[in-house]
Amino acid sequence: MSTFKWTGYNTADTALTGTSMNALSNGGYSLGPAIDNTSGLFLLGDLVIKLASAVTAGATLPSVQVWLLPAPDGTNYPTPPGASAAAAPGNLTVGVISVVPSVSTSVMVLRGIVLPPSLFKILVQNQLGVAFPSSTTSTCQLFRYNEQAV
Repeated sequence: MSTFKWTGYNTADTALTGTSMNALSNGGYSLGPAIDNTSGLFLLGDLVIKLASAVTAGATLPSVQVWLLPAPDGTNYPTPPGASAAAAPGNLTVGVISVVPSVSTSVMVLRGIVLPPSLFKILVQNQLGVAFPSSTTSTCQLFRYNEQAV
């Protein structure tokens, strides 16, 4: 009988650049670069957002919404792309990072995102009630991993 364990994380992927997160307004969207999962074929990913400095979340249900936009044919992503004013289709939502209201936060994690065996992009919407810090040193990284039978 096999025992199932996690593999270690791969090298972190840039899911969003610091430039695209710089001063992201409350309600604003940011779309990341393509991540290629066609050769690694990782099953899962953990998304980690580290803001350049702590922000105090708003008083009513502060969160960051996350979508995964796959390109099964390697070229075409779902529309609307969401980078400016529109969210991706609801069926592509992979999670919501809830934050404690009125508490300062700088690190947020979304665990267990199921990844496609294709190119994909991460889209986030800031719903913290305040803008992200005005800095290009914020990071949003995806750490991919698998299950293994040992």
